[in-house]
Amino acid sequence: MATPAGSALGERTIYLNRNQFWTNHLFDPFLAWVDTELFQATAIRFWGDIESGTWAKLLTKEQADAVRPGMALPLWKG
Repeated sequence: MATPAGSALGERTIYLNRNQFWTNHLFDPFLAWVDTELFQATAIRFWGDIESGTWAKLLTKEQADAVRPGMALPLWKG
């Protein structure tokens, strides 16, 4: 919702410009995800079904070690 002071989300937070809004709602959450999920991941595992689609999950080293060989792809060599 637009206000004379800027953009408002609900009635609690007012952003004076779009940069503040994007930082709060996109960039900060993305950085938190990178720091907590992506940074710790060592592999990715995919699942799929012809009827419903495919999905993936990032795995930590412990999770990747617990699955059968060949069921998780390493994200890097090391």
